[in-house]
Amino acid sequence: MMLLYCNYSIAYETKIHTHGYIGTKSIDVNDKAFDLYKNTKEPLTNLDGVVKSKKRTKKKCKFKFNDIHFHPLNFVMQGKSLEENIVFMDQNCINNSLVSSLPLLKTWQEGYKERPTYYADDDAKLYWNNMSDIPIFNQWEKLPVKHKSRFHFLINGFNHTDKNSINYINTIIELFPNVPIVGIGEIMGKHDKLSDQTYGGTSRADHPALDKIYKLSAQKNWFILLHNNLGHQVFGNKKSKLNYLAQIENALKKYKDTLFILAHGGVSRNIVIPDLTVILDGLLKKYENLYIDISWVIYENYIVPDGKVAAEWIEFINKNSNKILIGTDNVGGYKSQDYNVKKYIILLDTLNKEVADKIAYTNYEFLINRAIH
Repeated sequence: MMLLYCNYSIAYETKIHTHGYIGTKSIDVNDKAFDLYKNTKEPLTNLDGVVKSKKRTKKKCKFKFNDIHFHPLNFVMQGKSLEENIVFMDQNCINNSLVSSLPLLKTWQEGYKERPTYYADDDAKLYWNNMSDIPIFNQWEKLPVKHKSRFHFLINGFNHTDKNSINYINTIIELFPNVPIVGIGEIMGKHDKLSDQTYGGTSRADHPALDKIYKLSAQKNWFILLHNNLGHQVFGNKKSKLNYLAQIENALKKYKDTLFILAHGGVSRNIVIPDLTVILDGLLKKYENLYIDISWVIYENYIVPDGKVAAEWIEFINKNSNKILIGTDNVGGYKSQDYNVKKYIILLDTLNKEVADKIAYTNYEFLINRAIH
């Protein structure tokens, strides 16, 4: 396998970043096969239901989407407002979004003229940020009532290595009693380059600072969106060792009443695990409290590596359809990032309608309803 520099559309001003894609990225969402809409023939009626003409052509979403992984602000707390993001959601068949702040801020180093907005822009350190939730929650409180129900929130503005952080979470709950909070995350456990760039310690799935947070989530029927790689980064024709799998299993075993969503299926940049479906299938079989989010590079690197859905992933998703979720993982707001929605069409078209609806829409609703009610 070879690394490919990829012009991948992301939510930062004019930058292009290497997202660590492996193999040939063959997804062209401008192709007609990735159209989010289908034409339907429906009778045209007036307000009283009387048919005015027999049929008219109407555009209708092929699938309804609920986005399990969305960051409206980037690593320097810039981005579009929640209200501005509604326009994009309507255009791209997204009904609801799970909103997560980023718990880390990127340092702008002395001597650098250009401000970095993404963690991989340069080698400058990042530091834990206790303010990241507050502007987003304030935005939600000012939203028109008709838009409020379309967003659900995770608390994430705290140091994931600090045992005091449970106090921050309880304070946020008191300050924002009306915000529809449904969990914690995206917890930044073992990552790629990000782990090596963080001041104040590196987190992991089984870090003691998260113990009380996991317990709180179980008490409230909340869930945890957890980013913790299964293995380490490799370069060239190498395979990742599963150095961090035990950390994930420790958390799943110790907190059986807490639901965890494993972000990106436990991979990120330059993580090479040829038997990933076998490992994930084993985890899902072993731990009822685990769900899998297939956003970001897992999709291009593993699920659709050559522009077609890999057979083992069709089998894996059909077998575990109640536990798979879709997200855009857009950072800094949706802006014009329709790629991160359209790319899933090729997968959803491959699955039967019931399975496709589960991973695109209803699994999200189950977790949200469980947390709210």
